[in-house]
Formats: sequence, structure tokens, C-alpha cells
Amino acid sequence: IFCMHKAFLFTLILAVISLVIVSYFYFIERVYPGTYLGRKNISFLKKTDISAYLEKLFKYSFNIQVRNKAYPMKYRQMGITLDKGASERVIYENNRLPFPSNIITFFRSINGQKMVLPGFIFTENFTDFIDRTRFDFTQSPDKIAVDNGSKTLTLQDNEVVYKIDEEHLKSLILFRFGEKDVTIEPRLVQIIK
Repeated sequence: IFCMHKAFLFTLILAVISLVIVSYFYFIERVYPGTYLGRKNISFLKKTDISAYLEKLFKYSFNIQVRNKAYPMKYRQMGITLDKGASERVIYENNRLPFPSNIITFFRSINGQKMVLPGFIFTENFTDFIDRTRFDFTQSPDKIAVDNGSKTLTLQDNEVVYKIDEEHLKSLILFRFGEKDVTIEPRLVQIIK
């Protein structure tokens, strides 16, 4: 009986070690479970598939909604480029942990969730787009008053112009990446003269 217990224990230990080794080699090339790119679940995707998947998502269009009007946009059109290398480094950072930390992290990821953001580069064209885009919500015309007694002219400027909050829009674009035809409603900032 003692030999049977020893044999069973040895077989159990060997099975656990084999499972860990097989898991290690299987998941070294795959995204860990519970990994999300924005709101998209990318668990178990192979490294060879991630690049094409990122490129596919980057081609999606989205809408920028300002009040009751939607403006269709593409990432490139707005001056945003995708750094696939940076995206892949973030997605696979747990895979590159030293042994056994990577295995422990893998088993923890089964019950958890991790959201990663794409590696975007917001170019000068993005900033130019934000600086050039204005929304005029003026409802009443400017008024000019003439005071003949003091010989003065008074202008009442009723212009109400807004621009998009750049940092808020960046965060919305990053967090909503991968959603097809999603509508993003950025915060507006009033331009004070």
C-alpha cells in the first residue's frame, strides 16, 4: 500500500509538472485569458493573428457626436496612427514575465480581467484637427449700441463657440477602440475671447 501511495503521488506530481510545462509552451504565443483590448475580448489569440486583428480594428470608422449631429471619422483621417509594436508589447507583457511568474499570472488571469489600450500615436495632424474644428452655437446676433451723448460705440458680442476637449476625445477613442461604427460624444470647451 505504501508503494501505491508513493506511485500515485509521483504520478500526480508528474501530471502537474507536465500541465505547467504544456501550458507554458501553449500560452507563450497566445494572449492570456481575460485580456481585453478596449472592450474587445482578445483572449487566446495567437501572436501571428494579433497584428492582422489590430489592423482590421484600426480600419473601423466611428462617429463623433456633437449635440444632435454625428460626424463620421476614421483614425487616419484624424491624424491617429497605430503603433502595432507598442500594442503587442502591452498585450503580451505577461507572457514575457520570467518563469514561474508568467505561469502564476496565467492562472490568475483565468478568473480576472485585464484591459489594455492600443498603442496610438496622436500626430500633429490630430492636434491641428482639434484646433481647426469649431462649433458655433450662437443663437442671437451681436448688438451695437451708439451713445450720441458720449460719442461711444458699444458692441455686445453674443458669439458662443466651442471646441472639442482634446484629452477627453483621446481617452474616448482609446477606450472605444475596436467597436465598429461606435458613436463618441466628446466634451466641449467654450472658447472665451
